[in-house]
Amino acid sequence: MGKLRNSLHVPAGMASTDSTDSTDSTDSGYFVPPAVLEVSGIEEMDEEIFGPVLHVATFEADEVDAVVDAINAKGYGLTFAVHSRIDDRVQQVVARLRVGNVYVNRNQIGAVVGSQPFGGEGLSGTGPKAGGPHYMASFRHAPAPEAADVDGNVVAQGALVAALERAGVACGQPVATTDMPGPTGESNRLSPFPRGRFSVSDRVPVL
Repeated sequence: MGKLRNSLHVPAGMASTDSTDSTDSTDSGYFVPPAVLEVSGIEEMDEEIFGPVLHVATFEADEVDAVVDAINAKGYGLTFAVHSRIDDRVQQVVARLRVGNVYVNRNQIGAVVGSQPFGGEGLSGTGPKAGGPHYMASFRHAPAPEAADVDGNVVAQGALVAALERAGVACGQPVATTDMPGPTGESNRLSPFPRGRFSVSDRVPVL
């Protein structure tokens, strides 16, 4: 609660109403008033704040890519919503974003199990999405594949990357796209992406 209250820094000249209760009483509870704050950009945000706080930033139309890059640079990637009547602009933003769920011209809450698998990436979570077709499989264990060719020789990292790219799992490209059911007629598409390049060493213990 203290972290949320401290985040509600009110600029000079803006009226502030604080309805938080400093007493430890379950009868009165703890309340944070909704707040709308103007900021220059996401660069001013140091961490995620879960509460009734809306930050508003404006930008020019030709700055869209820079805005999306700034969002990606923060490392958080849970959900993102875009509202636009311009299809090309929607595709431009969606293709550049690095988030788990993208909502286009709709609200960004109330994900439906089996229709809108939910889960983020980066600092907002990794792995199979809850409520999706790959979720249960994540609880199973399978032997790790060995990085060796048919003759038992260790395969160089470059060769492994090349083989993965030939198989169609290049970094930044979806492995496949699946159309999910739309209870209200909306379009829901699930596109799994590879985790990206990583290295494994036998000198590092696996916990």
